[in-house]
Amino acid sequence: MRLLALALVLALPAVAEDEVPYTPPSRAFSCTLPMGWTAYEQATPAGTVAHIVGPETAAGWRPAYHVHVVEKGKPGWRRGRDTLKALRRSEDAAERTVTGLNSWRVARKPARLFEARESRMFPPGRLPAEYLELHHFYAYVPSVGEDYIVVKLTTRESEYLDYRKEFTRFLESMRVLGY
Repeated sequence: MRLLALALVLALPAVAEDEVPYTPPSRAFSCTLPMGWTAYEQATPAGTVAHIVGPETAAGWRPAYHVHVVEKGKPGWRRGRDTLKALRRSEDAAERTVTGLNSWRVARKPARLFEARESRMFPPGRLPAEYLELHHFYAYVPSVGEDYIVVKLTTRESEYLDYRKEFTRFLESMRVLGY
C-alpha cells in the first residue's frame, strides 16, 4: 500500500513554490496557477469555462486565461475544426491578424496553437469606450471522444511577450481528467 501511495505522489507533476494546483469543480482538467491568480468556473451552452484572472499589471489590465471545455451532446457543441476556423476569423468590430497553426503536445495530446493580435473599441457601440490593443494565445486540445478544450490567454499587446513563457508553462501543467 505504501508503495502504491509513493508511486502516485511521484507521478504528480512538480509544483514550484510560486504556483498553486487548481482543478475546477467540473473536474475536466487540472493545472497549476501562478501565485496570486484567481479562478472561477461557469456553465456555458457548449460545456463549462474556467476563468483564471491574474493580478492587475502596470498597463491597468488583468491578464486572463479562459479554459473552455466543449462537450459533444451539449446544445452549443460544434466540431473542433469549425471552432478553430471561427477563432481564427476576423470580426467586423476589430482589426485582427492571426499566426499560422503550430503543433504542440498538451496533456499528452496533439494540440494546435496560434496567436492573434486584435485592435478594437471596448465596449463596442457605447461611450465611454477605450481603444484596446490585445494579444491572445490560443491552444486547441482534444479531450475525450469528440470533446475538446480551448485555452485562451488574453493580454495587452504591449505586455504579451511577458506572458508567452507563462502560457507555455500553463499548458505544460495541464492534465485532461475527463468528467
